[in-house]
Amino acid sequence: MKLDHNYVPPRRDDYMRAFWSTAKGVEDLAEDAPIVTFLRLLLQQIIGFPWYLMVNITAAPTSLPKKPSSKMLGNSHFAPWGSLFRNEEVGCILASDMGLAAMAALLFYAGQQLGSATVVHLYLTPYLWTNHWIVAITYLHHTHPDLPKYEPEAWTFIKGATATMDRSCGFIGRFFFHDILDYHVVHHLFSRIPCYHLEEASKAVIPLMGDMYHSVKDRSFVGGFWESFTKCQWVEPNASKSDPKDGSLWYKGGPSPPPEIKMAQRG
Repeated sequence: MKLDHNYVPPRRDDYMRAFWSTAKGVEDLAEDAPIVTFLRLLLQQIIGFPWYLMVNITAAPTSLPKKPSSKMLGNSHFAPWGSLFRNEEVGCILASDMGLAAMAALLFYAGQQLGSATVVHLYLTPYLWTNHWIVAITYLHHTHPDLPKYEPEAWTFIKGATATMDRSCGFIGRFFFHDILDYHVVHHLFSRIPCYHLEEASKAVIPLMGDMYHSVKDRSFVGGFWESFTKCQWVEPNASKSDPKDGSLWYKGGPSPPPEIKMAQRG
C-alpha cells in the first residue's frame, strides 16, 4: 500500500470521498449500469497507460524517491527533475525525452508526406493496441478479489511477490506473449528467469508454494476483466479471509469512482 507504483486501491474513506456522496456507507452506493462499467473499462484501456506516464495515477505517493510535487506534470515520467527520479537519473530522462521529441517530429513529417490518416492507421492504432495489452496484463495480474494488499509493517518480499495471479489468455497469451500471462507468479519470485523458461520454472515452484499460489486460468479473459473491475474497487481488513491483525487488506466491490486525473493521496 505504501510502495506500489500502480494499481494501489483506495481505502474505504478515500473511496467514499471520491464520490462526493451523501451516502452514509459504501453499502448505500448504487451499482453502476453495465454500460457505465463498459465505458470506464474502455477509458482505462485506451488512455490509462499514457495518462499514468503523464501524471502517475494509481501510484502510492510514498513510493516516490522525492516528495510528491504539486506542480503541473511534477509527478510525470517525462519530468527529469520531477518527484519520480533521483538526481543521478536526470540525464537518462532527458535523453528519453529527446528521443520522444525526435519521434514526434518524425511522425509529424510522415503525416505531412503520407497523410494523417495513414499515420493514424500505421502508428497510432498499433500504439493504442499495445497500450491496451500493457494495461490489461498488469491490471489482471495484480487485481483480483483473492489477492491481498499489505500494510507497510506487514509487508515482506514473499508476501508482496506472491500477491499476484497467474491467468490465461488462450492462444494469444501462449503464442504472442510467450506465457507471461500464464506464468507470472514465478516472475515475481525470480525476475531474471527468461520468458522461455517460465513454464518449466513454474512447474517446479508451484508445488512448494501451497496456499500462497494464486491462479484463475479457468476464467475467460473478458470475464476476469469484468470481475476485477466490479469487485476490486477499494480495500479493508476482512476477518473471514485472514486475521485483521496480520496487516492484510482485501478488495471490495462497488461502483467505479470518477476517473483519476492526477496522483491521489492514498496508500
